[in-house]
Amino acid sequence: MPTRNLLSPDFRRVSILLFCIVLFCASVVVNGAQKESSSNSLELTEVQRKALDKFREQMMPNLEQDYMKDDFFLMHWLEAKEWKVGEAETMLMKSLQWRKQNRMDNIQEENWTDMMREYPYQIDTFDKQGRPVGTLSASKWDIRRAVSQGRVPRLQRYMYKMLDELNDKLYQVRSNGTKNATQWSAIVNADGFGLFKHACPACVPVWVNFVNSASDHYPGFVESISLINVPRPLVRILRPIFSTDSLKIFGSDKGAWMKYLDDKIDKEQRRPEFGGTRAN
Repeated sequence: MPTRNLLSPDFRRVSILLFCIVLFCASVVVNGAQKESSSNSLELTEVQRKALDKFREQMMPNLEQDYMKDDFFLMHWLEAKEWKVGEAETMLMKSLQWRKQNRMDNIQEENWTDMMREYPYQIDTFDKQGRPVGTLSASKWDIRRAVSQGRVPRLQRYMYKMLDELNDKLYQVRSNGTKNATQWSAIVNADGFGLFKHACPACVPVWVNFVNSASDHYPGFVESISLINVPRPLVRILRPIFSTDSLKIFGSDKGAWMKYLDDKIDKEQRRPEFGGTRAN
């Protein structure tokens, strides 16, 4: 297809619509997780404590990993289903099957050198409450290239790895004593975002799959997602619809997103592209 057609008004309208669908899905995920999970069972009501006891007893024979046997893990599934034990059990059993099918227990041990080079991200930042923060730059993620090369399945699996790594980091933080850390967040530098490169019709299913995976297999673990340096035309379209306490959309006004990030994360924790002073 000629480039001029890909950049035509019709292509732009379709791409923007599809990108809006992705953001809508993302807003449902993060807004549904806006209330932090309880990390201490003493904070539960009597009804919730009984539900947790029942859920733990029913699920324990199916939980192979030690971290899954912790009440902190189990409560996320109950909260996702409003403490309805049967629905939480169904959701978790489906996720356990998904983990088995995708060999998630060993995903971090695979060789991801090529993907880390082409689609880099970082999970070494922490907010002022000690919660992990994932960061990435849109300019370095060419989704269209993965589509054209037939590498979508590998890219999707790589994105599963990213989600699992964020959760692993959360469990590490908690095991080191930061028990008030119950969720993680993400910051995306959208400078360099392009409809052709990131939101083409064939690209959008990649994002939808990622958002659905976060919702279905990591419920309640997302505290917030912040998009900075979003192109001005998209800001005008998206901000009135999607910008909330949990899903923040900022344009190129550095002062605006700097103030927001300064309140959440120390400058020493952030790299320069995110308004920080971190050297690497």
